[in-house]
Amino acid sequence: MRLDDDIVNTKHPWQLRWWAQQFGGWGRALLAPIAGAAIHPPSLTLTLEQTATFHENGFLTLPAISTADEVASLRALFERLLQSKAGFHEGAQFDLLNGDDPDVPNRLVQICDPDNYEVQLRHTLFRTNALAIAKQLLGEGAQPAFSHAIFKPAYYGAPTPWHQDDAFHADLYYPQISIWMPLQDATTTNGCMHFVQGSHHGELLAHRPYNDDTGAHALECCAEIDLRNAVACPLAGGGCAIHAGRTLHYAGANEADAGRWAYILAFYLPPRRRRVQARAWSDRRRTADMARRRVWLHRGGWLVHFWRTEICNRLRRVRDQLGWLLIH
Repeated sequence: MRLDDDIVNTKHPWQLRWWAQQFGGWGRALLAPIAGAAIHPPSLTLTLEQTATFHENGFLTLPAISTADEVASLRALFERLLQSKAGFHEGAQFDLLNGDDPDVPNRLVQICDPDNYEVQLRHTLFRTNALAIAKQLLGEGAQPAFSHAIFKPAYYGAPTPWHQDDAFHADLYYPQISIWMPLQDATTTNGCMHFVQGSHHGELLAHRPYNDDTGAHALECCAEIDLRNAVACPLAGGGCAIHAGRTLHYAGANEADAGRWAYILAFYLPPRRRRVQARAWSDRRRTADMARRRVWLHRGGWLVHFWRTEICNRLRRVRDQLGWLLIH
């Protein structure tokens, strides 16, 4: 199955998908991000018991949120993005721990908002199901916040340190969930997720750059953590782990003989509110990817960023309101 089989529907030529095809590469680059994402109707709904479990524990696992064919296609797609270093010059592909040190192999690679480089990612069953789940857990106003893919190479892929996602936007407060889908079986050997049950009921804990290295992009919790309630969550490929932004979580090292991919979609509930007292740990970071991004923005990338984040997002909201016209 190709992920973009249904992106363009020529049955109704007034649809944005059809116009994207007519204008070739530029049309697909500019209009495909706006075209209807809900090609697939949601294929699952959380039960009341599952919803209650999430709110009690701060996380929930599901055995399947996508199909085996889609997962295989996604894995191949991300391998291409990794090899082509998609987004590198924009500061969107980097090692979370090592920065750009050429003498140290990449151990924990992240690609931010990969749908900026493969618009097919806006049209997956995973995305449709994830948004439906977000609306159940956060409310009908839930919106996509960001997405990222994480790769841990075979044998020496590094662990992801214990942290709370809320620490990455410590100066702002908004309800957020992340939906983490492995693109192969995730085990305790290759880096499955671990969560501390009930930790989302507590405060945002103190964090710092990984190993207190201001050149590292990753944050780690530097407060004392009680791991007696920590739970490992192995998953089959195409399953998912859903967690709140305040939930303490960690993913182990990859000691297996194959790389480990995870694709994560995050959602939030507006509005964003500024905290009375901001945390300063993010301001300490001076990473290589941040420097590359500043250069890219200065050289005209701000226009691309404005198109992606402002124009496309607003047009997609209009599209969603007129979904009957764009999808049927």
